[in-house]
Amino acid sequence: MLKIVLTCIAFFCGIYFIGEKIRRNPKIDAFLGVLEGSYTRINQHLENSSVRSGLMLLRKLYGWITLILSSVLFFIMFVFPGSTGIFLGVSQLFFLTFMGWFSIKWAIDHKATLTEHWKTHSLMIFGPLLMGVLDTFMGTPFTQALAQPLEHLPGALHVSVLGLPPLAVGAVYSGFCLVFFLLYYFMTWIITTPVLIASVLVIALPIQFARLLTSIDRENTFLWFVICVAGVCAIWLTQL
Repeated sequence: MLKIVLTCIAFFCGIYFIGEKIRRNPKIDAFLGVLEGSYTRINQHLENSSVRSGLMLLRKLYGWITLILSSVLFFIMFVFPGSTGIFLGVSQLFFLTFMGWFSIKWAIDHKATLTEHWKTHSLMIFGPLLMGVLDTFMGTPFTQALAQPLEHLPGALHVSVLGLPPLAVGAVYSGFCLVFFLLYYFMTWIITTPVLIASVLVIALPIQFARLLTSIDRENTFLWFVICVAGVCAIWLTQL
């Protein structure tokens, strides 16, 4: 099937290369003129685009596809409950599109997200330490509940926590929260980076290709696009 498709594409490229003799027919000439004008506008738009703006558009596309696939999953669950294969296939597509949306959102907006929720993050990290300070200087019993789980640490870590002052108990919990937050931050980058790189390539390659065609011949970008397509088809057919 792929061989047939590539052959057909190469055939139509060859017809376009004939040029003037083919375009003597007014309908064919009008059709090719529409193709050339449409591609020229697309090429100009890509040429003037940035990777960031492309990622923003791709994020919206990922988001809409994710919403559609989630609806499809619910439809399959209630209407075709026994279709395990279809459900798994749609679930994989849902996961990929969601990861694509989340990876772009995280890369572009993670600083704003951290800044927006800095109060919550600060309270989570420094809250236990603040409890220890209050217990130390004001005699409050906040860290008594926090100290109870630490009684199980001596056997596991070979350390003694008996008699730890409230400030030390708070510092231990703040340290745990800080480590957890840092792990969450770096693990999110590790998980999202491969998907983000793929999304960047999806945007950057067409932009660079459009700029390459413009640098060759700004007035005939569609002609050079057809030449590239024909070359790719010819090389691909030799591998089949």
